[in-house]
Amino acid sequence: MLAPVATERAARMGQKSSCVAYRHGKHLARIGARDVCAIQCSQYRQQIVQFRTPAPPGGRRIYKKAPLAWRLPIITSTMRLPMWAVWFLASASLPSAVFGAGCAGVSGGAAASDPFWMNTASLTAQSKSAYKAGYKVFRNVKTDYHAVGDGIADDTVAINNAISDGGRCGQGCASSTLTPAIIFFPPGKYRVTAPIIPFYYTTLVGDYNNKPTLVADANFVGIAVIDGDPYIPGASNPDGSGVNWWTNQNNFFRSIRNFVIDVRAMPPSAFGTGIHWQVGQATSLNNIDFKMSAASGTKHQGIFMENGSGGFMSDLTFDGGAFGMWISNQQFTIRNVKITNAVSAVYQLWNWGFTWQNIQISNCQVGFDLSTGGLTLETQSAGGVLIVDSKISSTGIGIRMSSSQPAKLGGSVILDNVAFTGITTANIQDSSGTVVAANAGVGLEWFQGNVYLGNTKRYLRGSYTPAGSRPQMLTVGSGTYFSRSRPQYQSYSPSQFRTLMTSGVGAKGDGVTDDTAAINSFIAQNSGCAILIIETGTYLVSDTIFVPSGTQLVGVLYSVIIGTGRNFADQ
Repeated sequence: MLAPVATERAARMGQKSSCVAYRHGKHLARIGARDVCAIQCSQYRQQIVQFRTPAPPGGRRIYKKAPLAWRLPIITSTMRLPMWAVWFLASASLPSAVFGAGCAGVSGGAAASDPFWMNTASLTAQSKSAYKAGYKVFRNVKTDYHAVGDGIADDTVAINNAISDGGRCGQGCASSTLTPAIIFFPPGKYRVTAPIIPFYYTTLVGDYNNKPTLVADANFVGIAVIDGDPYIPGASNPDGSGVNWWTNQNNFFRSIRNFVIDVRAMPPSAFGTGIHWQVGQATSLNNIDFKMSAASGTKHQGIFMENGSGGFMSDLTFDGGAFGMWISNQQFTIRNVKITNAVSAVYQLWNWGFTWQNIQISNCQVGFDLSTGGLTLETQSAGGVLIVDSKISSTGIGIRMSSSQPAKLGGSVILDNVAFTGITTANIQDSSGTVVAANAGVGLEWFQGNVYLGNTKRYLRGSYTPAGSRPQMLTVGSGTYFSRSRPQYQSYSPSQFRTLMTSGVGAKGDGVTDDTAAINSFIAQNSGCAILIIETGTYLVSDTIFVPSGTQLVGVLYSVIIGTGRNFADQ
């Protein structure tokens, strides 16, 4: 992961603005005994490459400009970086790189009649796997697999065929990165009578501008509309727990975005669930609306997650249900969530550490139900919860939990700028009664847990005063922390995209061919003229990829650029 390693005053380098140095691990690269850092000057948007010599005894390091002929390698033979990291490293190291001829940058220009760019065959036809001849990465459930999407036809089989086609990693396959697939859903209503099962390394994507709806039939049979880790009927572990298709802590490489999931046709007494999401790292849910019954006694729930090892969710809405989110996992980051008209907005049986940001809860009986928090470690209770810049309103109990046990780690809670309005019973309540009275304070800062000073541990509980104000550069107008949702380029027309495989530069993405020249040619010709798409594949490079600052470079699924040869031999 990229990490800041130093902040240097620009005066040391003859610049007018402050700069921040970044490097990957200990070094971005080494030239002899000199550490090389990419220095990005933010105030004037200048980017220069510096190297630093070893500090003399009793002295400080001397900063000099790196030779222009030297270029910073971006991927090593033992290191794989996501596309955003490739962009950062390349742009930070190449101050002389410029847009393609006649190009000045790209801004959204889609007309109202333009389709979402992923719903355009010319941009997706070349998404083929380099590992299997004839294998399709991009699959359209309507045009390729004959789903109807009219809300009447049963589309269950067609959708699952789109997912499983091509000998992909399903039941009995522990994991695989050789058979990736993007399953695209054009606008429509897709009625299903049994779960949609995304195989390993699958992304389900709906049309951003007109989200498709997955409708559970009144007689739906199964654990959830989308089942991310099915249980095997009749199978059990020695401890009596169920057996899944994939080990939940190893259930990687899957995402779902841009859908409406509606279970309201199912009886309120049925356990109608939107998504069963027992997953591990490299997983995400994004831009999904869950619709459930709000009738008395409803058992519906939006997300059911009982186990796993981490992931990310953002931009979700939930309306109705017994639980908006019944959610337990090792660690998760969840942001931009709105939950209304649920019995319990969030129920958390256990966790190691969850971060919640910008959570808006209203008209529920309970906001966050952490009532198992504070139990012993052996029961894996809700161990750590951080809630930031959130609001709970018109709700009975804002946060409910068990009485914490100071001797244990379970039950640690931090509230950072959490507002409570229209609360009828208590802002915070535990098994002993009210902890924080209803509507006591706006933008509440409160915590409970163990605090360590050296080897001394103290258990503390109560309001706190933050140590200083939030840095202005990290906040937006209201003082909340800045954040940004995943870009999906929905405002761009299909004509504003270029794809590597259709550009004629000869890239292969097979992990064998040296694609350095092809990728550099593709970027040089099109940077600043279009959004550049690098299709799924493993692209071997023997030298630096030049990416001008401001280039919009997008990987499909998990496009891998991997370095090889003498230029990367010391990495």
